[in-house]
Amino acid sequence: MKEKINILGVQLDFISYKQIVEQIKNAVTTGNGLTASYANTHVLNFAFSDRELYSNLQCFNILYPDGIGTAIAGKLLGAGKLVNDRTVATDLLEILHPYLIGEKIPVYFFGDTVETISQIRKFNPGLHVAGMHAGYDFNSEKVVKEINACHPGILIVGLGTPLQEAWIKAHREMLHVPVVIAVGEGIRVFAGNKVRGAKIIQRIGLEWFVRLLYDPRRLWKRYILGIPLFMFRVLKQKLVL
Repeated sequence: MKEKINILGVQLDFISYKQIVEQIKNAVTTGNGLTASYANTHVLNFAFSDRELYSNLQCFNILYPDGIGTAIAGKLLGAGKLVNDRTVATDLLEILHPYLIGEKIPVYFFGDTVETISQIRKFNPGLHVAGMHAGYDFNSEKVVKEINACHPGILIVGLGTPLQEAWIKAHREMLHVPVVIAVGEGIRVFAGNKVRGAKIIQRIGLEWFVRLLYDPRRLWKRYILGIPLFMFRVLKQKLVL
């Protein structure tokens, strides 16, 4: 079951992980193009005041909610029982992982640092890594040529918002890849260095707080200021519905 819910002007797909993975599998098998990305409170706050990001988000075939903030917003704005209590993009990647290994799907990783992507093969001995390129100091034309030469079934892009959304929109037609997934820092899941809280923290939707503790200087505005601002905007939207 799938439903689109407008949150701050962006249409989000409130869709189960199983549905997303099934659509990815189908696209890889048939060769039909599919792009997928996430939208959390930070992304939606960003898009609220940045028309380019807002436009780029509309280009994804699947744009799913990421985090407790967007889950709550979805419920407030009418998604109801369609919303998982805890929708986290990292969980989707962990669910996708056995499929990639079991079916030996060639995956190309583009993003993050050289140190991160160099760990992917070591951390995933059964994963078919078609190729990889760090997300700093790159030439897009060369990266596209390299990706196409590797013939991956799935391209994982972890450049962070708003760069990854803009890059995928600008280069999608040049990429000979069935599936392109924007994952942000989620690329670190495949390298084994993604910071996550304990299972109880994950279940109650407080992983953002763990990330804040690990990196307060970079994230304090995103969470301490950004979450209340997001909820204020959502409540304002609800009042005019």
